[in-house]
This record gives sequence, structure tokens and C-alpha cells, in this order.
Amino acid sequence: NVGTLAIKGQATVSYEYTVTATDVATGKIDNTVTATGKTPEGNTVTDTDEDQVPVNKDIVVEKVWKTADNKTLSADLTADITIELYNGTSKVDSKDLTKGVASWTVTFENLPVLDADGNKITYTVAEKGAENGKITLNDLTYTVKITEVNEQNKATVTNTLGDTPDEKPTKTVNKASAEFGEELVYSVSGKNTLASNAKITLTDTLPV
Repeated sequence: NVGTLAIKGQATVSYEYTVTATDVATGKIDNTVTATGKTPEGNTVTDTDEDQVPVNKDIVVEKVWKTADNKTLSADLTADITIELYNGTSKVDSKDLTKGVASWTVTFENLPVLDADGNKITYTVAEKGAENGKITLNDLTYTVKITEVNEQNKATVTNTLGDTPDEKPTKTVNKASAEFGEELVYSVSGKNTLASNAKITLTDTLPV
């Protein structure tokens, strides 16, 4: 109640408002003010004004490194990676992670909840270089699992070191062509991409 105003008088009322979780979920704050007064003749006069304030949010991404048996991966088996945040197909931001950290959290800050047309933005998280749920870093292959951004605006990116020694062995020969009586040297190799020592057997069937 601002009381009685003189002719051409003006009154200003200020108050504080704390943004709520509902406001963040909605992506905006709609505020409507109504002024009601009476003329000297006793007639009631009412007018309204509206204001809308967009609300931003933060998205927290946790990066986890695991072994195939769901244990924390040794920090020396981690690698430098980049976590990317997308709005549809458009990259919004990215964060770099340096190897040596088995569990890491990063925050993408001050992200709009709504687009220019008032539609809610769906953000997604990706690990740069990962394809079809796999990524190879420093000659080690990891399975990449990424959760969707949940209602708490959190997502998790988990890299799990592979559960097989290698996807396929490699074979090389010391000559591009050969003549009768020449000796050829074949080299066959396999790679352990596990988080621990592994016994690998390589079998090579020579031509007869």
C-alpha cells in the first residue's frame, strides 16, 4: 500500500525474489504487477504491467574412468580428453581434462534454458573423438558410456578400459614380393588393452 499520491506523484516499490528450482525448470520468471487506486470521485482504476526474465542454468558433468570389472582405473591409464556440450548439432562449449585424474567434475555455466522462440533447449554431452561408443587413446581402447542430462542438470561420462586384449592382431612381412628360394620374415603382434596383465596367445598359420 503506497498510500495517497499527490497530483503527478510517483511511488516505487522494490523487493527481492530468490530464483527457485521451478523457475530454472521453466526457464523464465513471469512477473505481473497490478496497480489499483481510486479517483476523487470514488471510482476504481486498475492497470497491469508484465515482465519476463530468462533464467540460466549450470550443467555438471562427471568424468569417470573404470576397469572392465567396474573398479576405479589407475590414474596412469587415463588420458587427455575433451568433453563437449551440444545444443542439437551445435557445439556450445568444451572442457579439457588432463590425464592422471581418475574422477573429475566440470561445470558448464550460465546456459540458457529456452531458445529465442521460447522452446526448451535439450543439451547433450559428448566425448571428442568417440565413435560408436568407443575411443582409442594412447593406443588403448575404451568403451564410452554417456548418460543424458537429467532433471538435476547432471550427466556422467564413463570410460571403461576394454575387456579383451585387442580387437585383432597385426601381421607384417619383410618383403613386398618374393622369388623362389627366398626367406620371408613374418612378424605377428598383439596388444594388451586391459587394466592388468593378460596372457595372450598368437597363432599364425603359414602357407603350405
